[in-house]
Order: sequence, then structure tokens, then C-alpha cells
Amino acid sequence: MTEANREKRRYLERYLASEAKIEDTEREIRRHREMGEKITSVISSDPRGGGVSDRVGEAASMITDAANRLLGETQTMLRTCEEVKAYINLAPKETYRRVLRLRYIGGMSMLQIAWRMSYTESWINQLHGLALASLPAPPKTTKENEKSIV
Repeated sequence: MTEANREKRRYLERYLASEAKIEDTEREIRRHREMGEKITSVISSDPRGGGVSDRVGEAASMITDAANRLLGETQTMLRTCEEVKAYINLAPKETYRRVLRLRYIGGMSMLQIAWRMSYTESWINQLHGLALASLPAPPKTTKENEKSIV
């Protein structure tokens, strides 16, 4: 595989990495919300009463800040997914685009793609190479985008 095709493959692999990061972020947001609900129920049942609203407000504020940060990261990752889809659509043939979508969006192995498309694995490997070669150089990514995915 040429260095140019390796660069294209790395660019395409950002989709599944972003998707996994989005799932992780969604889990983290759910965890923060659950913590907030637990904190709220514990504090509101505190018989001492004094300062309860301050502590509830502080906990809620921290959870909201964390959720907003995570939602911002998710928006960046969703943009990455859209960029990869648009890049795949630059391939000149539908067969190429399908191989690339199944591989880099669907996360399928070459054998699974071969089965799905009713071709041999060897032919899928060749189509994959042709598809990568048909794409222009990938757009440059910002360091911020790269950090948010990894």
C-alpha cells in the first residue's frame, strides 16, 4: 500500500473512532446525570436542612458544565463523521463507495464485505485499493479535531 493510500485510510478510520468516542461520551453524560440525581436525592433527604439548596445547586452546576463540555465534543465528532461520509462520496464509482462505506462506516472486515457484495475476498481487497487510489488527497485535519477523536 502506498503512503498516499495509508494517509487516506487513516482519514477514513476517523469515522469509527469518532463513533466510538461519541458512544463513550454519551455514557459519560448518562453517568453524570445519574450522579446528579443521586446527589439530589441524598441532599434533599438530609434532615439537617441547612445549606441543602446551595449544595444541590453546586452539584447541578458541575454536572451541567460537564454535560455541556461533552456535548461540545460530541458535535465535533459528528462533524468528523459527516466529513468522512462526504470524502467517501468523492469516489467515482458506486462499487468503490460501497466498499468504503461498508469498511469505514460499517466497520466490516474484507471477508464480511465480500460476503455482503457476493465477491471474493481477493477481489474486495483489490476494489478497496482501487477505491483508495481513486480518492483525492484527504483534507487536512485540525489538531483540535485529531485530539478530540483519540
